[in-house]
Amino acid sequence: MTALLLAFGPRAELGALGLLVLGLGAAAAFGVLWVVFFTREMTRVARRIYGGDPAIVPSPPAGRFETRLMCNRLVSQKLGVGGHLYLGPDEWAFVPHRKNRQVDQTPLHLPVNRIRRVDQIEFRPTGLARLISAQPVPIVRILADDTSSFVTPNPTEVATELRRRLSMKDSDPAA
Repeated sequence: MTALLLAFGPRAELGALGLLVLGLGAAAAFGVLWVVFFTREMTRVARRIYGGDPAIVPSPPAGRFETRLMCNRLVSQKLGVGGHLYLGPDEWAFVPHRKNRQVDQTPLHLPVNRIRRVDQIEFRPTGLARLISAQPVPIVRILADDTSSFVTPNPTEVATELRRRLSMKDSDPAA
């Protein structure tokens, strides 16, 4: 309102060109400051998650787990829940971190003997996500009693390792 009065009011000092320059300057400052703030904050949170900060990353579920893999579980085509997939000889468990919505913080337990298959598939973006990237995103899909899909770093290597672990369990006579 003040800018409009300065541009067009009884004691106009800016004029229309001044108002345009003021608006462009404010928009540029907001854009730059927002990007800097958002980038710093996301970097800080990512470091805390990678470091296993107990304020964000819950402890693994009870049981024997050998590997922790940071990933996102796709709960819909538009929503991924960040967390860790813990891999053990008898069970795999996805534990969402505490930065997710409360409703999405329930762990997912996948007994290894109930897992039928591990695939790597391509997830095609829909809606507005297509404007950002029309490229399909490779994801790892675990088929058990229900199907769970995960976005992981290096999905090809992750899917190969998960399949290897699953085949070791299938070939183990003690299982």
